[in-house]
Amino acid sequence: MEKNILTTVEEYLKKLCYGESTGHDWWHIKRVQNLALKINQEEKQDEFTIKMIALSESSFSTLNELERNTIMTYNSFATGYNKTRGNRG
Repeated sequence: MEKNILTTVEEYLKKLCYGESTGHDWWHIKRVQNLALKINQEEKQDEFTIKMIALSESSFSTLNELERNTIMTYNSFATGYNKTRGNRG
């Protein structure tokens, strides 16, 4: 289950960050993730959490913003997959 979540988020961010010009492109996110995993070899914390935290290095300031953008990008409200346009918190 966790692997599926990570794969989905990574694939989405690859598409989303392609050509991003501020320096927070996919490869920056991947470098942060790899460094976090290297540090975690000593810290021995939950690897899934470490990977997800590193993926949060995208240009979105909140998970709500990421959610709204994802729903809009995939048109999932109009197609009925999502019942709302995203969290407004």
